[in-house]
Amino acid sequence: MRALLPTRPSSIHHAHCLGRLTPGTVRSLPSSTRPFTTTSPTLTSDLYSSRSNPHRAYYQTHGRALFKCLTLAFLTYQVVYWTWLTLETEEIKDQKNREIKALEAEFRLLDEGRRSHLAEGRGGKGMEEGKAKK
Repeated sequence: MRALLPTRPSSIHHAHCLGRLTPGTVRSLPSSTRPFTTTSPTLTSDLYSSRSNPHRAYYQTHGRALFKCLTLAFLTYQVVYWTWLTLETEEIKDQKNREIKALEAEFRLLDEGRRSHLAEGRGGKGMEEGKAKK
């Protein structure tokens, strides 16, 4: 019978009552102990307690701090990645806009040169005559 009861300080304090169980002594047991009408407690909680498993004790002690650290590292990485991506996108846009402006300026120069060349080439002659000379 003693093996079925958990060995917690509250139940150890009332261990003297275990020898003579009467309805009065069962009612006088603290509410933290289990009544005898339910199933027996499993020993898995004792097998996996922090005393017998140092890994579990470590994560129970440091688990929340480790979770916070990993979460903050992930969020920091995401913020830095998003910032880098935004800056890189702006740089590419500026580079493309400069390239477009340079090409437009070159196109204007070429177009003005073509127009002035055509205006000089016509000099009173028709377009067909200018082509015929070439």
